[in-house]
Amino acid sequence: DGSAVLPSDYTFTAADNGVHTFAGGVTFKTVGTQSVSVSDVGAGITSGSQSSLGIVAGAAKKFGISGLGNDVAGSSQNITVTAQDEFNNTVTNYSGTVTFTTDLGTSTDTLPVDYTYVPGSDGGVHSFAVALKGASATRSLTVRDKDNNTITSTQSNVTITAANAT
Repeated sequence: DGSAVLPSDYTFTAADNGVHTFAGGVTFKTVGTQSVSVSDVGAGITSGSQSSLGIVAGAAKKFGISGLGNDVAGSSQNITVTAQDEFNNTVTNYSGTVTFTTDLGTSTDTLPVDYTYVPGSDGGVHSFAVALKGASATRSLTVRDKDNNTITSTQSNVTITAANAT
């Protein structure tokens, strides 16, 4: 895991009696099968390792929002909302209910109804249709967990231009 947080190098002392516990240990940040190795620099001691460590995503902390871009007012856009842990891993077992708001309020734009993720079929990822109607260079969309306001994300600075006169 190239993103893992590892302990600093350590020089053993006689008082260690060959054993040292590293406070904080190793923090893996990437989901998947990982391994960790330790070696003695310059002493010629054989390296040790532990492999096949199954790392899974942590609890949902935020949402990834993709697919929302600059568009004409009222145009429907398909967006994807992904439940993510603090390291941007997809939380495949997320089962929360998401709700949507915009900077102009829910009555102005066409937003999805509240949706409850289904772990077996959604896997932490679901697509929605959104239509922002108010023209502005600084529109934003917020997705939040309906029961846990700390799980939220906002995509800002979306430019919505006025539709052509008909």
